[in-house]
Amino acid sequence: LSQQRQLWQGQLQKAQLSSLLGSWQLRQSVDLQFKPAANQFEMASHCWQQQASSICLSEPLQFSSNKLIAALHIEQFDLATLTPLMPNQLRLSGIANARLNANWQQGQRPQATLSISSDNGELTQQTEQPLTMTWQQLNLSSKLSDDTLQSSLTLVLSDETRLDATTNITQLQTDNRQLAGNVRLTRFALNVLQPLLGEFSELKGELSSELELAGSLDQPLLNGQVDISGVR
Repeated sequence: LSQQRQLWQGQLQKAQLSSLLGSWQLRQSVDLQFKPAANQFEMASHCWQQQASSICLSEPLQFSSNKLIAALHIEQFDLATLTPLMPNQLRLSGIANARLNANWQQGQRPQATLSISSDNGELTQQTEQPLTMTWQQLNLSSKLSDDTLQSSLTLVLSDETRLDATTNITQLQTDNRQLAGNVRLTRFALNVLQPLLGEFSELKGELSSELELAGSLDQPLLNGQVDISGVR
């Protein structure tokens, strides 16, 4: 701490975190800084490592009572690590990458961007007959700006089956948050849901849909068409 008590500086050289997400090791020393007069804390860029997975502050973190600036990068994250946080009987597997940037300053509307991508993942419900949903590619992106949240999702389940969705939520800081968007599902094979019916039942067919979202979050409206073919 400086003689004028205006600045505290330190360095975290070694650390290990144990959590529900496993054990994470600090990859390099990280500089810390605190300004008591401004009640402002800063942390330098650094990474935490767990085998091939890493969680990094790609830019210095700035935090105070009137400001937050953060940039978080997640690389090669093992989705199986999330198992302790999942509802009973649900299991995830695969690898994901993510980017999060957030900026909030007093008197201004918060801004943030988020992107998540994952290739060749799997979600399994561990029942007597396991229900498994696999994907070839998953991309999710969201942007918060000007009191509006825009999101898009692309989920490729197979060469023929995919889900594309976009949503736009406006007037976030009011009680009348407006909703708009669309959802398109292409050639979803119903036999994926067969385990829900038991071994003595059969479910086959394809489901496609094209829907539009409207209204508000409190009173959403859904319009469009749903096509089911070859059901038996």
